[in-house]
Amino acid sequence: IVERMIEALMQRDSKLVASWKQVKDGCKIDVVKQVKHITLVLGPTPAGGRAGTGPALMIATGQLPETDLSECVGKLVGKGGGAVTGKPINGRTLYEVKDGARAMYFAYGRADTVVLGNTEAYVLEAINPGQKATDHPELSAWLKQVDQRLPLCAVGRVDERVRKGLVGVLPGLKSGPTAFLGTLDP
Repeated sequence: IVERMIEALMQRDSKLVASWKQVKDGCKIDVVKQVKHITLVLGPTPAGGRAGTGPALMIATGQLPETDLSECVGKLVGKGGGAVTGKPINGRTLYEVKDGARAMYFAYGRADTVVLGNTEAYVLEAINPGQKATDHPELSAWLKQVDQRLPLCAVGRVDERVRKGLVGVLPGLKSGPTAFLGTLDP
């Protein structure tokens, strides 16, 4: 599923194709064999911003050794003048990947789980002890309604602007949906 999704994205953007090929070949990543599960997390939209422009995380579980991934990313961004730096935080290493004005962060929550994100705070929140998304009462209830063993499942809150925007557009709707959930097993 992940590989097919990547291929679909690649058909739309030639720059993305080149970047993914560089990562896949340079890091010798075999998505099908090495990655067991990917979770995507979108944080709240900043005030006045477009939906989906807030903090984001990708959590990948599988066989992606930390030393291999950090070395690989370092070599890749180093070719373009970027750099990878690591700093110890609570017994783990938080890596910052800088390439020009862009930055990305990653760290390992467990030996088989890497968390990548566009903000340091979100990555740290994901790997540090404390409440997680599954501890949230609403999210936990929604997760129980989907089969998380399927190749693709999704749960989340509906943006307030979308909720309000649907009222009046759909006949008889007095309030918009608060959540979405779904699964896919192609």
